[in-house]
Amino acid sequence: MEYTIVEMQAQKFLVMTKEFIDSASVPVFWDECSESGKIGALLLRRPLGIRDLYGLCRPAADGKFEYGIGILLDVATDWMTADEMNACGYVIWDVPAGTYVTLDCHGDDSEAIDAAWKWFIEEFLPQSNYKLAYGFECYPDHEQDGVFCKLHIPITHA
Repeated sequence: MEYTIVEMQAQKFLVMTKEFIDSASVPVFWDECSESGKIGALLLRRPLGIRDLYGLCRPAADGKFEYGIGILLDVATDWMTADEMNACGYVIWDVPAGTYVTLDCHGDDSEAIDAAWKWFIEEFLPQSNYKLAYGFECYPDHEQDGVFCKLHIPITHA
Protein backbone atom coordinates (compact mmCIF):
# COMPACT_ATOMS: atom_id res chain seq x y z
CA MET A 1 0.00 0.00 0.00
CA GLU A 2 1.35 3.41 -0.93
CA TYR A 3 1.58 6.08 1.73
CA THR A 4 3.27 9.36 2.46
CA ILE A 5 4.56 10.82 5.71
CA VAL A 6 3.77 14.51 5.97
CA GLU A 7 3.92 17.34 8.48
CA MET A 8 0.41 18.78 8.89
CA GLN A 9 -0.56 22.07 10.46
CA ALA A 10 -3.20 22.28 13.19
CA GLN A 11 -6.76 22.23 11.84
CA LYS A 12 -10.25 22.88 13.18
CA PHE A 13 -13.39 20.94 12.30
CA LEU A 14 -17.10 21.48 12.96
CA VAL A 15 -18.40 18.04 13.97
CA MET A 16 -21.18 15.94 15.46
CA THR A 17 -19.70 13.51 18.00
CA LYS A 18 -20.51 10.27 19.78
CA GLU A 19 -18.57 7.90 22.05
CA PHE A 20 -18.03 4.28 21.04
CA ILE A 21 -16.64 1.10 22.56
CA ASP A 22 -15.67 -0.34 19.16
CA SER A 23 -15.83 0.71 15.53
CA ALA A 24 -18.69 -1.64 14.58
CA SER A 25 -21.34 1.00 15.39
CA VAL A 26 -19.66 3.91 13.58
CA PRO A 27 -21.48 3.20 10.24
CA VAL A 28 -24.81 3.40 12.10
CA PHE A 29 -23.79 6.84 13.39
CA TRP A 30 -23.05 7.93 9.80
CA ASP A 31 -26.51 6.68 8.75
CA GLU A 32 -28.20 8.52 11.63
CA CYS A 33 -26.42 11.79 10.84
CA SER A 34 -27.19 11.47 7.14
CA GLU A 35 -30.86 10.58 7.60
CA SER A 36 -31.39 13.42 10.09
CA GLY A 37 -30.08 15.92 7.53
CA LYS A 38 -27.19 17.01 9.76
CA ILE A 39 -24.51 15.99 7.25
CA GLY A 40 -26.26 17.84 4.43
CA ALA A 41 -26.61 20.95 6.60
CA LEU A 42 -22.89 20.85 7.44
CA LEU A 43 -21.86 20.46 3.81
CA LEU A 44 -23.87 23.53 2.83
CA ARG A 45 -21.54 25.60 5.04
CA ARG A 46 -18.72 24.91 2.53
CA PRO A 47 -18.44 26.13 -1.10
CA LEU A 48 -19.07 23.72 -3.97
CA GLY A 49 -15.95 21.81 -4.94
CA ILE A 50 -14.48 21.79 -1.43
CA ARG A 51 -17.25 20.07 0.50
CA ASP A 52 -14.98 17.38 1.87
CA LEU A 53 -16.47 15.41 4.76
CA TYR A 54 -14.35 14.10 7.64
CA GLY A 55 -14.56 11.27 10.15
CA LEU A 56 -12.32 11.91 13.18
CA CYS A 57 -11.27 9.71 16.12
CA ARG A 58 -9.71 10.42 19.49
CA PRO A 59 -9.44 8.49 22.74
CA ALA A 60 -12.06 8.93 25.47
CA ALA A 61 -12.33 7.60 29.03
CA ASP A 62 -12.62 3.92 29.99
CA GLY A 63 -11.14 2.50 26.78
CA LYS A 64 -13.77 4.17 24.59
CA PHE A 65 -13.14 6.52 21.70
CA GLU A 66 -14.93 9.60 20.48
CA TYR A 67 -15.84 9.78 16.80
CA GLY A 68 -16.83 12.96 14.99
CA ILE A 69 -18.36 13.57 11.57
CA GLY A 70 -17.83 17.03 10.18
CA ILE A 71 -16.29 19.64 7.94
CA LEU A 72 -13.10 21.66 7.93
CA LEU A 73 -13.35 25.09 9.55
CA ASP A 74 -11.31 27.63 7.61
CA VAL A 75 -11.77 30.94 5.82
CA ALA A 76 -14.01 29.28 3.19
CA THR A 77 -16.47 28.00 5.81
CA ASP A 78 -19.70 29.81 6.65
CA TRP A 79 -19.14 30.03 10.41
CA MET A 80 -21.87 29.69 13.04
CA THR A 81 -22.32 31.39 16.37
CA ALA A 82 -21.81 29.32 19.52
CA ASP A 83 -25.58 29.34 20.10
CA GLU A 84 -26.24 28.05 16.56
CA MET A 85 -23.63 25.30 17.01
CA ASN A 86 -25.13 24.18 20.33
CA ALA A 87 -28.66 24.19 18.90
CA CYS A 88 -27.51 21.89 16.06
CA GLY A 89 -25.43 19.66 18.33
CA TYR A 90 -22.14 20.61 16.68
CA VAL A 91 -18.80 21.19 18.41
CA ILE A 92 -15.42 22.48 17.28
CA TRP A 93 -12.78 19.77 17.23
CA ASP A 94 -9.11 20.79 17.18
CA VAL A 95 -6.64 18.48 15.44
CA PRO A 96 -3.04 19.23 16.43
CA ALA A 97 -0.15 19.81 14.09
CA GLY A 98 2.15 16.85 13.73
CA THR A 99 3.56 14.05 11.64
CA TYR A 100 0.91 12.06 9.78
CA VAL A 101 0.86 8.98 7.60
CA THR A 102 -1.57 9.57 4.74
CA LEU A 103 -2.91 6.83 2.51
CA ASP A 104 -5.74 6.27 0.06
CA CYS A 105 -8.42 3.70 0.86
CA HIS A 106 -9.20 1.95 -2.42
CA GLY A 107 -12.63 0.39 -2.86
CA ASP A 108 -16.33 1.20 -2.85
CA ASP A 109 -17.28 1.19 0.82
CA SER A 110 -16.12 1.13 4.43
CA GLU A 111 -14.30 -2.18 3.86
CA ALA A 112 -11.63 -0.04 2.16
CA ILE A 113 -11.05 1.76 5.47
CA ASP A 114 -10.86 -1.53 7.37
CA ALA A 115 -8.28 -2.86 4.89
CA ALA A 116 -6.17 0.30 5.16
CA TRP A 117 -6.23 0.26 8.98
CA LYS A 118 -5.36 -3.46 8.98
CA TRP A 119 -2.37 -2.80 6.71
CA PHE A 120 -1.28 0.14 8.86
CA ILE A 121 -1.46 -1.79 12.14
CA GLU A 122 -0.20 -5.18 10.94
CA GLU A 123 2.40 -4.17 8.38
CA PHE A 124 3.42 -0.51 8.65
CA LEU A 125 3.75 -0.15 12.44
CA PRO A 126 5.76 -3.33 13.12
CA GLN A 127 8.28 -2.35 10.42
CA SER A 128 8.59 1.28 11.50
CA ASN A 129 9.88 3.22 14.45
CA TYR A 130 6.47 4.86 15.01
CA LYS A 131 3.54 4.35 17.31
CA LEU A 132 -0.11 4.95 16.57
CA ALA A 133 -2.28 7.85 17.58
CA TYR A 134 -5.91 8.30 16.57
CA GLY A 135 -6.52 9.80 13.13
CA PHE A 136 -9.10 11.03 10.69
CA GLU A 137 -10.65 10.13 7.36
CA CYS A 138 -11.34 12.54 4.52
CA TYR A 139 -14.13 11.86 2.05
CA PRO A 140 -13.30 14.25 -0.83
CA ASP A 141 -16.03 16.32 -2.47
CA HIS A 142 -14.80 15.19 -5.89
CA GLU A 143 -14.35 11.56 -6.94
CA GLN A 144 -10.95 10.03 -7.45
CA ASP A 145 -10.54 6.78 -9.38
CA GLY A 146 -11.12 3.91 -6.95
CA VAL A 147 -10.48 5.99 -3.81
CA PHE A 148 -13.19 5.71 -1.15
CA CYS A 149 -11.46 8.06 1.28
CA LYS A 150 -8.06 9.18 2.56
CA LEU A 151 -6.71 8.29 6.00
CA HIS A 152 -4.58 10.74 7.95
CA ILE A 153 -3.01 9.01 10.96
CA PRO A 154 -0.86 10.97 13.42
CA ILE A 155 2.26 9.11 14.44
CA THR A 156 5.00 9.64 17.00
CA HIS A 157 8.36 7.98 17.39
CA ALA A 158 8.25 4.83 19.49
